Amino acid sequence: MKLNYPKRDNKRIYCEQKIASFITQDHIRSGFEYDFPIISSDEEVSKLIGYKGEYFLKDRMEVEKWYNKKERSMVGIVHFLESCEGPPSTVHGGAIASAFDDVLGSLAWRIGGYARKGIPTAVLTTKYLRPVVMNGSDFVIEARIKQIVKHRIELVAELFCIAPEKKVLATASSVFSVRKPVLADDVLPYDEAMEKFGRFRSVDEQKENIWSYYSREISKL
Repeated sequence: MKLNYPKRDNKRIYCEQKIASFITQDHIRSGFEYDFPIISSDEEVSKLIGYKGEYFLKDRMEVEKWYNKKERSMVGIVHFLESCEGPPSTVHGGAIASAFDDVLGSLAWRIGGYARKGIPTAVLTTKYLRPVVMNGSDFVIEARIKQIVKHRIELVAELFCIAPEKKVLATASSVFSVRKPVLADDVLPYDEAMEKFGRFRSVDEQKENIWSYYSREISKL
């Protein structure tokens, strides 16, 4: 089914106003593709460090993430695109799970650090409580820590609509596994990694420092 999304109708504007209430002065924009733009957008760089394709959610949904450093939690503003449709005018369950995984994974990286080998999802359990209707509105995912046990980061999240009222549509629980470092810099504090080769650096500096950090991996390719 082909859906026609209004870019900014009254409902979308109303939702944006509601969403703004979830973003406090303690929140900062975050997310891997935002904090490390060259890795996410430069095909040459991404392939050099081992990526084979492109960002999975590209052209499927828009997810804007905000990290609360004080609470160590994450808010994701999700807009499902037409390719996420399952039943008529309803978001596919797999797309909802993917949105959860994206926001939860971003929080796991923030907590666990920038891992050279990544922080894979070990468990993701999603409960679908109500249909997520594709009406052009944005949805909110709130993710937070459940517990941290050694190298296991356990997180939970809720997805809800906010117009005309807040209503939980789905929930998720997850486990992310941080591999035990072999080398001292296999896992960097997230903010330190951003300083080295993230958005705070120029494009040339990002590339140079990324290649330096991944040099051992690049030599194996």
